[in-house]
Amino acid sequence: MSKSKLYLLLTLALPLVFSKPAYSQQTIEIDTFIFKVGYFDELSEAFKTPMEVLYLDLSMRKFTEIPAALGDFENLIRLDLSYNKFTSLPPELGKLSKVTFFSLTGCYNMTSVPDELKNLSSLEELYLEDMLKSQAALVERIVAMFPDIKVVTGTRR
Repeated sequence: MSKSKLYLLLTLALPLVFSKPAYSQQTIEIDTFIFKVGYFDELSEAFKTPMEVLYLDLSMRKFTEIPAALGDFENLIRLDLSYNKFTSLPPELGKLSKVTFFSLTGCYNMTSVPDELKNLSSLEELYLEDMLKSQAALVERIVAMFPDIKVVTGTRR
């Protein structure tokens, strides 16, 4: 099990563990939903069944480039690109009309985002935490694209 899957499981399941028996039906349902229905943390696996991809966790992969083909995941709801090394995002991400959660936390090398990003019409939560002070103008630009949603920001260094 990857570190990201384990972290996600612990984040979601620990409150259940302390309030119910460790193997309650609710814990099993959460595990089944997250790890078997639509959760992917490997691009190669996600590209095999793109219509089934609901949650794509590509955090901490040291990606220097984000593939434009991510824009083809029509049913994607959650996208986590946190702590990667890319400098920009492909405009094709603007096609992800069902995404409700998007994290760019800790993407220190990011210097630009495409205008098409504002086409994420279902977006409810955007995370831009742990950004560098030198990225303040970029963060402001991204926040301005989404005036009506929850945006979590924070800088360091």
